[in-house]
Amino acid sequence: MIIDTLKGQDDDNQYTNFTYLTQGGMGYVFNAFDNSNDQDVVVKLIPIPQKEDEDLFSRELIVSEDLSSPNLVETFYCDKTTINNNDYFYIVQKYYPQGNLRRRIQPNIDYDTCIKMFLDLLEGLNVLHTKIIHRDLKPENILIDNDNKLLITDFGLAKFVGEKTKTRSFKGGGTYPYMSPECWLMQDNQIQMDIYSLGIIFYEILTGEFPFNGKTEQEWQS
Repeated sequence: MIIDTLKGQDDDNQYTNFTYLTQGGMGYVFNAFDNSNDQDVVVKLIPIPQKEDEDLFSRELIVSEDLSSPNLVETFYCDKTTINNNDYFYIVQKYYPQGNLRRRIQPNIDYDTCIKMFLDLLEGLNVLHTKIIHRDLKPENILIDNDNKLLITDFGLAKFVGEKTKTRSFKGGGTYPYMSPECWLMQDNQIQMDIYSLGIIFYEILTGEFPFNGKTEQEWQS
């Protein structure tokens, strides 16, 4: 997929110099340059297969733009675009070259560093839960800044607090090792879903490994 330019808040050609980074469960991720603010950014391109998905996800993006915390990745801009006759949402966020928490998880992290990581994640989640539930917390969705601060990102699976969980669509339902029993059962969205996932992440930070392992969906559920 080739992207020449995308519209931003300040200019119709604000984002240029696109470089493909990766493809995830939600869509495609690119590096780009913000000409108006003279900075590198990340642009996430998410396919829109159905109208009902577009309406729901659009609401989630609007909410995520209003969330502000030192431990949540800031969303600069959201919009829609069409590429090769396919419709996409795109989300523009700050670029963190240090990568995500997965690369930092290893055995024997010192106690003080573990506690700092825990506090960063708790602070970010506390703000997030004022409006939405993440539903896909995992080390890959936690970024690291230049000061080794952790920031939660990727609210694409997020649901409004208290909203009924719908049948899984392109948004998915989470990532197996981190999915709570409530998420497996497609129950009403609850803060406990994220607390469960956070507990798994805390265990990984402390030990460098999962508390349990499975090879199939059924094994992860049991």
